[in-house]
Amino acid sequence: MSPTDPSVKLENKVEKFVQQQSQSNADLDILWVIDDSGSMADEQEALAFNFQGFISEFLDRNVNFQMAITTTDGTHRRNGTMVGDAAQLTSIEASKNKDKFIKQFTQWVKVGTQGSGKEQGLKCANSFIDKYGDRFLRKDAFLSVIILSDEEDQSEESVDHYLQNIKARKTHEGQVKV
Repeated sequence: MSPTDPSVKLENKVEKFVQQQSQSNADLDILWVIDDSGSMADEQEALAFNFQGFISEFLDRNVNFQMAITTTDGTHRRNGTMVGDAAQLTSIEASKNKDKFIKQFTQWVKVGTQGSGKEQGLKCANSFIDKYGDRFLRKDAFLSVIILSDEEDQSEESVDHYLQNIKARKTHEGQVKV
């Protein structure tokens, strides 16, 4: 086989996954855990740039949501600390002024690049829920934890340890997706 003859033929392929909306509009709590290490500036920009497309689906479907943001910096000074004001990142606030809502979110997800290079997204998500869970988590709402990082998680405990702690805060463990 010559170098100009590829052994694998590549084709463009687009896959689209659409989640069917259930009969009931379930409430949704979203925790964004954003890597704030030195290599993440481009990824934070991309999240901010693409957020309008993401949130438009929620607004079009009248999803009752609330969001909060923390970082992957598991050091004492930042471990699980809220970035911004979660009270401003709700479907109610978005319906009042969509542009202001998007501006707030896109500002706050640019958490900077001065955080620890030891990315601990699971630890920080768990710490956030320990610190703010009583105020942030709604009893019957689903919880989605979104960790945006360019590195493997380096939290001290096992993945299962953190997942079980997070799931224990909900009535049914099926209410949690990480």
